[in-house]
Amino acid sequence: MADYNSSLPVRTETAGDVDVSIYDSTGANAWSIDANNIGQVNLNDGTNSLVIGASGELTADLATGAAVQITDGTDTLAINTDGSLLIGDGTETLAINTDGSVLSQITDGTNALSITASGEITVVQASGNEIQVTDGTETLLVNTDGSVSAQLTDGTDALDINSDGSLTTQISDGTDTLAVNADGSINVVTDATPGTDVHVYGTTAAGVPGTPNSVIDRVQSGAALYIKSIQASCSGKFKVELKTGTDGSETNKAVAFGSTSSGFVQIDFPTPIEVADGDSTLLVVTNNDKSNADVYGFVNGYEV
Repeated sequence: MADYNSSLPVRTETAGDVDVSIYDSTGANAWSIDANNIGQVNLNDGTNSLVIGASGELTADLATGAAVQITDGTDTLAINTDGSLLIGDGTETLAINTDGSVLSQITDGTNALSITASGEITVVQASGNEIQVTDGTETLLVNTDGSVSAQLTDGTDALDINSDGSLTTQISDGTDTLAVNADGSINVVTDATPGTDVHVYGTTAAGVPGTPNSVIDRVQSGAALYIKSIQASCSGKFKVELKTGTDGSETNKAVAFGSTSSGFVQIDFPTPIEVADGDSTLLVVTNNDKSNADVYGFVNGYEV
């Protein structure tokens, strides 16, 4: 058929009775253009066709077993007949598994970081290499035997793991330090008195028999008192009472009796008795003998 040149459109009696083909420079290979009479444009080589649909979609109608290929003339991106996509560098490929997971390996050609099918990350190294995690300046090493060469630091001070697995460590409040000795022991200093020691003494001369004597009457001011012990003494029989609470409404906290043979009583409290700031402490000693006698009392503790 000879070439036909016209500035006017081709008019036919019925649709689709004009065949249009595109040939290569040799004239041997041709693609036919077919409007299909349904709003599609087909490029067809007689076996495979590329269809541009009316809505702009692009589909390929291929011979059985053929694959869609996108190529630059040398390398090719292939869409397989089952719709899968094979991504590779010509030697190794990235495979998408049937369950949708990706079996992947990140490698520099010698060492590889792999994500396994079960989701673990593993490292395959050249023999003798260490795993290094680094910010470009500092490095965390996972050694070939699985140990970690690590230093925990805030940028100034460091917690070191020694070669024998021990820690060189100090526990400090910034002023005082708790040290671990070479034999594994620690030196601990305890303060038996967390506040200011208090020792209050009081006495009443010639205490009348049967008459209570407040040998100590003390109101707290600016601190709480913690009573650890009380003592009382008299030359004869006596009774001693410790009372604490609001001034004028104190209540008994401890009572003891002394005899003629001993003349002394001491009570130690396993848990100190607290007297709040503003409350009072009364130590009352009563002469229970037959004649007047001096009575004495002591309160020991600390204030905080």
